[in-house]
Amino acid sequence: STVIVEAVQKIIFGKSTMTVEEVLAVLEPDYCKCEGDWEGDDERKAEERREQEKFFEGDFKRYLREEASKNSDFLEEFVQFCTGSNYLPFVSPGDDKPFKITVEFNFTQPEPGCHPMAHTCVNTIRLPGTGIYWGNFDLLREKMKEALAQCSRFDRE
Repeated sequence: STVIVEAVQKIIFGKSTMTVEEVLAVLEPDYCKCEGDWEGDDERKAEERREQEKFFEGDFKRYLREEASKNSDFLEEFVQFCTGSNYLPFVSPGDDKPFKITVEFNFTQPEPGCHPMAHTCVNTIRLPGTGIYWGNFDLLREKMKEALAQCSRFDRE
């Protein structure tokens, strides 16, 4: 009976295959988060939001597509970093609470060397503030690689 339970667990919770389009479909950007009081004017905030939208639609999605094309395990690693699970859960059509991974953008001034952070309890990846990756695709790739590597090491311990 233990073998049957293990087999069912592998089927239900095992590493599933997923496509980059499936992962992109569950990403939900959350723009203009601010810890504390926003000190800029509305025009500056609108400009920041446009930059965040441009980054999400451009370099962030490009990063996911490129890494997925190079590494067959990448999408599972990315999803595990964001959620704590290496698979996308089944969601029935018409579900009123579809599964999402929030990509949080904020205005907080990042510390030097700042990495993306994950909040797995709420399925969120939080990008360092004030656009340190805007226009610097190589820095995004480097910091994401380091963050995902830390997640992988933690998972194995």
